Amino acid sequence: MDTNKIRIVIDPNIIASVLIGGITRERFIWLLNHLDFFEICYSDTLLQEIRHFADVEYFKKKSITSKKIEVFIAGFISYSLKIMVTSKVKAGRYANDYFLLSLCRDSKAKYLTTGDPDLLKIEKYAKTNIVTFKTFFDLFQLI
Repeated sequence: MDTNKIRIVIDPNIIASVLIGGITRERFIWLLNHLDFFEICYSDTLLQEIRHFADVEYFKKKSITSKKIEVFIAGFISYSLKIMVTSKVKAGRYANDYFLLSLCRDSKAKYLTTGDPDLLKIEKYAKTNIVTFKTFFDLFQLI
């Protein structure tokens, strides 16, 4: 654990876009090339959410299989920091977002990247700035 790095939590909806490809994947690869500045944090619940994509018809049509997801997760775990979440945050509009805010609190994340409009409306939770992945990229791309 390097306390000098900027900690980031990535919403599973961003990971879904990474799996599909396009500009989000390109930005994610940029992030991976700058892990000397950033530390990606995850929890078991976040991984469960990612694994759930294999059951969604939309992702099946995009050929996002359980095997592809597991390969992605294996890599994700290798370069990310696992956080044991003990907080029980109940903030935000929807209960299914609580786990992300709990993860942000317990990881002391500086950023939560998301595409969820309800989370984006919060803008800041405790010490975590809630931004789109594009905004995060735009803030740091000159590193």
